[in-house]
Amino acid sequence: MQSYLLPYHVADSGAKIVLMGLKNIISYKAKGIKQTKPIVWNSAGQWVISGGRKDLTDSDATEAAMREFFEETGIDFRLREQLEYYGFHSKIITELFPNSSSPDFSVTYILFEDWEGMARDINKNIAAGKVTDDELHEVAWSRPDAAKKILGLPDISTYAWMQVQDKDARSKLVDADTILKKQMSKPWDWFEIAIDNLP
Repeated sequence: MQSYLLPYHVADSGAKIVLMGLKNIISYKAKGIKQTKPIVWNSAGQWVISGGRKDLTDSDATEAAMREFFEETGIDFRLREQLEYYGFHSKIITELFPNSSSPDFSVTYILFEDWEGMARDINKNIAAGKVTDDELHEVAWSRPDAAKKILGLPDISTYAWMQVQDKDARSKLVDADTILKKQMSKPWDWFEIAIDNLP
């Protein structure tokens, strides 16, 4: 089960925004140290929704999404005071999308009032190294239409940061290009479905 968490905010006008994360990449800093390789090869340099695989310690998909979000941002939504601090004012909603490319995808939505404060705190945590996983370079709020546009798959042939991985793969694999492109693939259709189904 892949479990993702998508914080969002609704303005007085009814307009919505969502929180996206930029995956770390070579030359970016994590814990104050310039990276010599991407943290996560299959999505480095891409804007994503925070999340990951549900493990045996998670009671359900929502807990998995919150744990993953905490590890990547330093914000622990499993603590009620965290939700209250950021002005949480809606129940947590978990949606399953069995008609997507995989039946094992879920997204937990959390509605927040203090959206600016949350992004500021997360970016401070990332810069200070107060995260368990150095996966994100930064987070930013975006309109749903803009968020979907920044989802995407980098062309490995034009990204210098992939050259080391590409060279290493070529030395070991017969069909390196195909395998690298497969590694880079992410469930963008899942993410688009998640954004399209904001409560």
